[in-house]
Amino acid sequence: MRQTSSIHFLGQGTNYEIEPLILDQRVADILGWSYLSLRDPVTGPAQYDEYLHLAQELRDQWAPQEPLHVIEYSLFQASKTPTKEY
Repeated sequence: MRQTSSIHFLGQGTNYEIEPLILDQRVADILGWSYLSLRDPVTGPAQYDEYLHLAQELRDQWAPQEPLHVIEYSLFQASKTPTKEY
């Protein structure tokens, strides 16, 4: 998580097309991603870019008036919620 945390905080106040967000294994698990490859120089940037665009799509569908970090926080909170086994 340290890498995306750094991107998130260093990216505040910049003019990126999409606001940088924090992505960790818990959020990746919520998204159904079995492997988080952020340290891999080949797949890491592509996976992070996919996450940013997915978060933007989710925001646009659920709460278009909200800043993107609201979706980031919602995904993080969902990772803490126990799931029921039926």
